[in-house]
Amino acid sequence: MSSRRTIILIFALVISAVSVFGIFNYVQGVEEAATAEQETGSYWVVAVEIPKGTDIERVVAEGMLVEVDVPLELRPATYISDPGTELAGRVAVITLQPNIAIVQGLFLAPDVLATGITERLAKLGLVTVTVSVDQVKSAAYQIAPGDYVNVLSVRDLDILPDPTQQDLPLDQRTDIAFADNRDGVPAFAVDARYVYQNVEVLAVDQELTPQLGDTEDVDPDAVGVAEPVVNRGLITLAVPPEAVQLILSIGVEDIYFSLVPQNYEPRAIAPIDIDMDRLPAEVAEQLTPYGPNGRSESDQSQQSVGR
Repeated sequence: MSSRRTIILIFALVISAVSVFGIFNYVQGVEEAATAEQETGSYWVVAVEIPKGTDIERVVAEGMLVEVDVPLELRPATYISDPGTELAGRVAVITLQPNIAIVQGLFLAPDVLATGITERLAKLGLVTVTVSVDQVKSAAYQIAPGDYVNVLSVRDLDILPDPTQQDLPLDQRTDIAFADNRDGVPAFAVDARYVYQNVEVLAVDQELTPQLGDTEDVDPDAVGVAEPVVNRGLITLAVPPEAVQLILSIGVEDIYFSLVPQNYEPRAIAPIDIDMDRLPAEVAEQLTPYGPNGRSESDQSQQSVGR
């Protein structure tokens, strides 16, 4: 091979190497920029096996947890940000294996664990899901452990443009909501749909169903006994694992609980037609929630719905 060809070959190899290096740096820079722009957050996972009944103080002191950083969309919705503080005084309800995310419900107060709650759940093949709702979404805080509820998803609908303004310039249009109910515009501002019916309420705050907890009456007026403060909007349901996934995927901020009587019989309830432009009271065949004639005398003579 001539010296000229050798020089050309060497020059070509050098150019190729420089090009590859440049592409590598460019791709790495793009990846780093994308990572930098992606918002992340931290949560805690199990580092070593945590035996059932281990208190959180020992877990933290012995480094049984490790904090990891992930994109926010991958962080569990019910994550615990500060285990030592948020779970103080609680113990593991089951043996926790490595890489399990620390979320609500994995650690409970020792007296709760002693009630046999986990054994009962295991026997029925159920797990828990806890939702925090305000009094509007929880039957005015009238829900108690042992009750049954219907679970609904309530979400806002998009705002529709006024059809009479289609020919106007964009800067001169005004929006009207579904609820305006004029000129054929649908009557609804939100979309409410049934998620599950007749779901068992296992606990309200840390107050359990009677058969699981202590049924002994305590006089709150007794000397030295203070009435416990209960968060009536912190509701724990007992459901199959698949139901937990579905409820959390809907978004706990959209959950609404409807209290039902003990003799309630679930039936399929189709979503409403959000495009209809008349409400029930405007339809002669409907008029009331109970039909055009209202509640029957037999219905009215019954006692109010109770637990």
